[in-house]
Amino acid sequence: MRRRFTFILLASCSLLVVVGMIWMMFPSAGVHRGAFNRIREGMFKSEVHAILGGPPGDYRTNPEEPRTQYVSFLRPIGGIKKDWIGDSIDIHVGFDKYDRVLWKSCTDRSDRSGRFWDRIWNWFNK
Repeated sequence: MRRRFTFILLASCSLLVVVGMIWMMFPSAGVHRGAFNRIREGMFKSEVHAILGGPPGDYRTNPEEPRTQYVSFLRPIGGIKKDWIGDSIDIHVGFDKYDRVLWKSCTDRSDRSGRFWDRIWNWFNK
């Protein structure tokens, strides 16, 4: 009886660990490096919204934290620039007058994250 209980307990814990790791490794939508890599020139704005989880905006888990501003002098010319702000990356996309992607760029801030789980998340998503 005790062996059976121990086996069930260990199997349950193992299953929880595996499910948790899968959940951490495969985000479906959101502002992260994997989503940035899926954006292609010529995509419609609605496709970009689906990949990034919504319209342009601040998607950080704690939006009250002060945001580090970066200045880039090598910005692509043309289009209407829209920004998605995430915990570890800012994604910038330029759209033409037909709402198609002209260009994309990102500012990676993952190395500035000090929280343990954020560092693990970024390590899995490299």
